[in-house]
Amino acid sequence: MLKSINALLKADVLYALLAIGHGDRLVVCDTNFPADSIARYGCFIFTKGVIAPDGE
Repeated sequence: MLKSINALLKADVLYALLAIGHGDRLVVCDTNFPADSIARYGCFIFTKGVIAPDGE
């Protein structure tokens, strides 16, 4: 069990962070960002009901 990890960081998010290398980009955006049409490669992780910034 991972302690002191924010509950928003689910397993798929942690895996994506682990897989990121030099030169890769991570975008944290809202629903209105056209990620599907802009990104060429990669995965999309959607988290519904999250308000950003969380304030923590």
